[in-house]
Amino acid sequence: MTTRHIVTRVLSTRDIVTIAILASLGGALSTFVGYLGNLINLSLGVPFGAGQFMAGLHVFWLVLIRVIVPKRGVGTAGGLLKGMIEMFTGSTHGIVIVVVSLIQGFVVDISASAAGNSENPADSSRLTWWIGAGVASAVNVIVLQVFYFTGAPFLYIFVISILAFCSGIIFAGYFAWETLEFLHDAGTISGFQSAKPVIANSTPKSVAYRNLPAIVF
Repeated sequence: MTTRHIVTRVLSTRDIVTIAILASLGGALSTFVGYLGNLINLSLGVPFGAGQFMAGLHVFWLVLIRVIVPKRGVGTAGGLLKGMIEMFTGSTHGIVIVVVSLIQGFVVDISASAAGNSENPADSSRLTWWIGAGVASAVNVIVLQVFYFTGAPFLYIFVISILAFCSGIIFAGYFAWETLEFLHDAGTISGFQSAKPVIANSTPKSVAYRNLPAIVF
């Protein structure tokens, strides 16, 4: 049996396309976010770290991938693909960003398993998912320090790690879940059981009103 046959038995064509599209979007936009972070660093006169308040935006896409395609290892695979796309779209970190994204995807997979039910995230603890997203976001600080070892004070590394962690909870946790709720209400995804009550008379206006945070985001 070829690798192609094994993959198609585990993942459907829809799953593969979903992973590819979200990883591509995430990789391309993460490159832009990375450059934006560098501009913030320059404007504040610091060598790195000031842009960590946006760190959750990188993990946002990995959480979407792992929840929409609830299979073990999908987060890691999505992270690898996202990292490669980010590298080829001009990331300032080069091949290191592939390692960062891969580890972030792996952490998302671990948090999915820790949430209690890796096959159906709707039955999992939302808080566990959000904390996992925060940890995955903070991982980038540690990995980049391992590769570059800037010699920055421990307190500074700790502060930007906490900043990245909070960003992960907000962007890759809360807003990712709001986005999933919106996609579910709009009928775009299936299998995600919303924690919100079913809309009695669903109309575009009622769906938009209930999912205003996701739309604004």
